[in-house]
Amino acid sequence: MDHLEHIVMKTIEAANGGYCRLSKGEKLAAALILNRHDWLEGMDYSVAQALEHIGPEWVSLIPAAAKQVALATGELMRIEVRAREESILTSLDTIDLNATLVTYGESPGYRRISMVMDVQPIGKETTFRLSMGLGVQDSATLARHIKEVHQRAWLRGEPLDVKPGEIRPKWID
Repeated sequence: MDHLEHIVMKTIEAANGGYCRLSKGEKLAAALILNRHDWLEGMDYSVAQALEHIGPEWVSLIPAAAKQVALATGELMRIEVRAREESILTSLDTIDLNATLVTYGESPGYRRISMVMDVQPIGKETTFRLSMGLGVQDSATLARHIKEVHQRAWLRGEPLDVKPGEIRPKWID
């Protein structure tokens, strides 16, 4: 491992709560890379003293290390956000979603249906693609419910969300 890899690794460790496990030089380098003046003050070092302590070789690596640490921590944050969002989908809590039907399918002769939907938690930007299968009873219940909702919406004229030129569909009669 070269010096750049070493200080990048130690800086990321410090940023993730491992500051106390670092040597004095590693702490100073991490403080400079992360722009943590509070860490320098806690060690009774000024920026100039920290630069002098870590030496010219490490000082020359600070810009490259800062760039690599920023890229790595940005990627880690994106991964954490994605993991949190995905954990929402695996919980048993109710999630409010907007959904768009992508495709659907069937096996000829069977009443089981499959649907692929793009879903997006309300208020979030991330979209997930779900493939769902509905058995005989659930698909019949869903079909009945969809038909009833559309019938009630057209009961007193036009639904509130009717589009210009849209006419009452025949399948709800």
